[in-house]
Amino acid sequence: MNPKIRDFIAVLVIQLVLSMPFYTLSAYGLTISNVKVTKITADQVTIQWSTDDISKGRIMYGETPSLGIQRIHDNFVTSHQLILENGIKSDTNFFFAVESTDQSGNVVTDNNSNSYYTFKTPDIISPQVVTGLKIDSKTGFISGFPT
Repeated sequence: MNPKIRDFIAVLVIQLVLSMPFYTLSAYGLTISNVKVTKITADQVTIQWSTDDISKGRIMYGETPSLGIQRIHDNFVTSHQLILENGIKSDTNFFFAVESTDQSGNVVTDNNSNSYYTFKTPDIISPQVVTGLKIDSKTGFISGFPT
């Protein structure tokens, strides 16, 4: 190959490389960690998670793994917290997954390796009042104590 043509091609390649847009991206992309339920009541649940870069967040949740309800926040942060109230009811098992979107639009979802995270709300429904009881017979002792 002619040395002048070789030099021309080398300069052309260098100019092309220098004129291309340069993007930096984490080798592994956005990651989610430390997903946890921090507070549970019969009608409200607080969920927190962390990301390695600032991002907004979303929680998808429901009584089945098909989820169906969501809650979002649009703040770009690394420590995420959302309070779930819509659809939360007493003595119920829930499934959930968290999702974050960075400023470049990259989305990552953590659904606990397709097993989903879970929580159960406490039972606050009082038992029914017992009525209609009557004493059939009376002895001098109940459980070893005189009456």
